[in-house]
Amino acid sequence: MLIKRQIKNKKTLSRIFSGRAGGFFATAANLIGEVIGIRSAPVTLGIEGVAIAEYLSMEIESIKGGDLILESFVSNPAFTIAPRYDPIISRSSKYAFRDNGFEWDSSGKNGIYSKFNHSQ
Repeated sequence: MLIKRQIKNKKTLSRIFSGRAGGFFATAANLIGEVIGIRSAPVTLGIEGVAIAEYLSMEIESIKGGDLILESFVSNPAFTIAPRYDPIISRSSKYAFRDNGFEWDSSGKNGIYSKFNHSQ
């Protein structure tokens, strides 16, 4: 399943990323020091990864636990991506970012992802 979405209104984007719209960014807002830019770009979100136009490309895969059928997860962490959904311990098979003078490739490094329920 893929979700493709683009929000073009900068006021709406500012509201989301400042945490004023609630959700994950409301929790993460205290970790953000300086906002260096907000831009609109097509976002593709799927089970295997995320792509944001030419800025971000990310694919992630779970790390299997002792029982190879089950994914490893962190149970009830203090900080979570999606409340009531335990984060899955994973590794990025692809993770590259480039925008606003910043560029990195963290492919092959640790990561987490979480199931979530998205509604408007």
